[in-house]
Amino acid sequence: MPRGKFNYKAPYVPLGVLSIATYLKEHGHTVRVVDRSFVKESAEKTVAAFAPDVVCVSLISVRLFDDAICISAAAKKSGLPVIWGGMIPTDYYEVCLKAGYADYISMGEGEINILNLLAALENGGDVSRVKGIAYMKDGAPYKTEPQPVADLAELPVIDFTLCDPEQYIHSYMCCDRMMYLYCSKGCFSHCTFCSNPTFHCNSYRMRPVDYVIREIRYLYDNYHIDGVYFSDECWYISKRYMREFCRRLDEEDIHIYWGCELRCGMYNREDFEYMYAHGLRWVMLGLETGDPEMLKTIKKGITVEQIRKSVSVCKAVGVTTMVTFIVGYPEETPAQLQNTLDLLYEIKATISACNIFTPIPNTEITDDLVKKNEYSLPEVSADIRKTLTTEYSPYRCKYIPMRDLRVIRSCFMWKVFTSKSVSESKKHFEIARNSIKDTWNNIRRYGFKHLIPALFITAGNFFPIFWYAHFYPKTRKKYHLERLFREY
Repeated sequence: MPRGKFNYKAPYVPLGVLSIATYLKEHGHTVRVVDRSFVKESAEKTVAAFAPDVVCVSLISVRLFDDAICISAAAKKSGLPVIWGGMIPTDYYEVCLKAGYADYISMGEGEINILNLLAALENGGDVSRVKGIAYMKDGAPYKTEPQPVADLAELPVIDFTLCDPEQYIHSYMCCDRMMYLYCSKGCFSHCTFCSNPTFHCNSYRMRPVDYVIREIRYLYDNYHIDGVYFSDECWYISKRYMREFCRRLDEEDIHIYWGCELRCGMYNREDFEYMYAHGLRWVMLGLETGDPEMLKTIKKGITVEQIRKSVSVCKAVGVTTMVTFIVGYPEETPAQLQNTLDLLYEIKATISACNIFTPIPNTEITDDLVKKNEYSLPEVSADIRKTLTTEYSPYRCKYIPMRDLRVIRSCFMWKVFTSKSVSESKKHFEIARNSIKDTWNNIRRYGFKHLIPALFITAGNFFPIFWYAHFYPKTRKKYHLERLFREY
C-alpha cells in the first residue's frame, strides 16, 4: 500500500489488499503486506528485506500516485515484475501501462486475477490467457477477457495476522475502538456516475454471515474493538441475512456498535428498530440529488419521498443519519441544485456530505460527455493527479460555476466540522476533536522531522474550506446556505 505525502485522516484498513493476500496465502504463496503509511524506511530497503518474486501495488486514490511510482521504481531496479491494482489503475490502465509504471494491471477485483497471473508467471504460461488483466503487447496496451466475479463464499475469511490491526483502530461516532470490515461486494444499482459496472461488473454479492462474524470475533477478542463500520457500497440487501447477522451477534455474545451504507427505501421502521436493538448506531444514505428529474437522469432508482421517509425513520429510532449528495452534474441547473439543498434543509440529517461531480472513466455519464466532446479523459498521469474525486474536478458544469460548487461543499463541511454532537455519545465537537486527534497521530507516525511540511499540508486542506465557507456571502445568500447554520 503506497502512502501519501501526509494523511490528515487515520489510514483505513486495506480490506481489498488483505483479502487478496489471504487468498494468495491459502493457495501456497508466501505473502507480506506492507502499508507504507506506517513504514519509515525506503521502498528499496523494504523490497530488499523481503526479496519477493513479484511486487503488487494497490492504488485506490490519486493522492497515493507518487509513492506508487516510487515502489514500482524500487521493484524494477531489482528486476522484479510489478502488478498494479485498484480503482485508479483499472480506470486508467492505458495511461499507467504506457508510462511504464506497471508490467501488469489487475482489472477490477483482484483475488482470482492475481492468483492466475502469478501461476502463469511462475510456470512460464501464456499471460494472454489470464482473464482480467492488462499489459503491453506489441507496443500497445492490451486488455484480456474479463474475469467473472467471484462467489464470495469461495474467498477466505480475512487473515488479520498479515497486518497490525491496532494501527487501523480509531474512534468514530460513539466508538472508541472502531474497525472497518465488509459484508458484500458491488452494487445492484445502475447509477450513471458510478464505476461499479467496470470494477464489480454490475454485480452484487453477499459474504456468508459466518465469515463476517468470525472476523469480528477475532478482532473483538484480540483487539477489543467496540465498533465496526461496514464499508460496503450497499450493506446486506437481504432482510434474512440482516437478521441472521444480528442474531449471530447475540449468540456470540459480541457487544459492539456498528454502522453501514444503505439504500433509501430498503428497510422499514421495524427493521431499523431491530437493527438498533442489535447495535446499529449510524447509517450513510446515498441521496446524490434531491431533484426528482435529476434522480431519474442519473438512474438512482429512488424517489424523494423514499429519501424523506428513510431519514425520518432513522432519526425516530435513534440512528445517526449521514447522507451524501453530488453537485455540479452535467446539465444540472441552479433550480435543480436548489431543490437538492432545500431537501437537505428539510430532512436535517445529522451529517450531509457534499461531493463535487467528477467524471469517472467507463461510466455512462462520462462516456456521454466524451461522445459530445464536452470532456476529455486524462492521457498522462499528471492530469489524473489533478482530479480529486468528490473534491475537485477539471470538468465544468454548464450552468453552475465551480466557485459556487466549492462554496456549497465547504459550507456543508464546515457545518459538520463545527457540529457540537453527532452521535449518542454526546461528546461536544466530536468530529473536530477526532480530526485534530487523527492529524496529531499522523504527525507522530510520520516523524517530527516532517512536522512543518505536515502542518503546511494540513493548513492547505483546512483553510480553503474555511475561506470558501466564510468569504463568499453573495453565494451563500444565493443558495440560502444560512439555513444550514441557522436551522439545524
